[in-house]
Amino acid sequence: MTVKKQMAAKWKRYEGFAGFVLVVAHDEGRMQRLRESAAEFQDVALLFTTFDRLRSGTPEPWVDWCGNKSAV
Repeated sequence: MTVKKQMAAKWKRYEGFAGFVLVVAHDEGRMQRLRESAAEFQDVALLFTTFDRLRSGTPEPWVDWCGNKSAV
C-alpha cells in the first residue's frame, strides 16, 4: 500500500467524528503534504501545525486543510 493510500485510509477512519483532529508534524513540508492528503476529507475537522509553530507562541498556530488559521 502506498503512503498516499495509507493516509487516505487514516483520514477515512475519522469520517463522522464530531470533534477536532489535531495533527502535529515535525516540519512545514510534512505538514503541507498532510494537508494536501486530507483535502478530500473536508467534512472532518482536521487542524494541522508543527512543533516549531507550537513552541513559537504564535496566537494562531493551527491551520485547516485549506489554510485558514485558528487557535485551539
